[in-house]
Amino acid sequence: QWYQRRVKEEKACKSHLEDKERQMNTTLAELEETKSDLEDKERQMNTTLAELEETKSDLEDKERQMNTTLAELEETKSDLKSKEQQLNRTEAQKQTTLQELDTTTQDLNSTSAALNQTLTELQQVKELLENTTGHANTTVTSHWDLLYSEEYFGGIFTAEKLEILRKSVAKLEYFQGIRITDGLIKFFKMFHDGEEDQCSDE
Repeated sequence: QWYQRRVKEEKACKSHLEDKERQMNTTLAELEETKSDLEDKERQMNTTLAELEETKSDLEDKERQMNTTLAELEETKSDLKSKEQQLNRTEAQKQTTLQELDTTTQDLNSTSAALNQTLTELQQVKELLENTTGHANTTVTSHWDLLYSEEYFGGIFTAEKLEILRKSVAKLEYFQGIRITDGLIKFFKMFHDGEEDQCSDE
């Protein structure tokens, strides 16, 4: 009876040990699986770290490129500002030149008008001198011979006729309204030409 009890206990102990062994084997299998999972996780983590390092390197490269681009933009901005200032100076010079050209054009127009007026007056004098031929006094010895022309001789001194002679003879306005005759012309020749000769001698 003791032997049977002993055998029974040994069987129970053996069965218990086998259960423990099976549990331990199961646990070991689970540990191996867990270890494999951890190794997979570690490989994934290492891959992720490598990717992060690569991404960090790319970001640093991008940052350097951005800084370079910003520096270039600042330089371009400075160049554009300089060009703008040059353009403003050029525009101011252009406006000044245009104003000077406008002033010069006005001066030229005034000079041209004065020249045209002078040419007109000279042409009138020339025509009057040419008209003196065929008169009793055909020899031009004085500017008073101009009065022998058809334009003057026998006519009345008017403001227009006096204006033509005014530049060379003083106080002609005193003779306005006087008829131009041979005697008057001789008077002018004697009196005014005599004054001119006297001034020349002095």
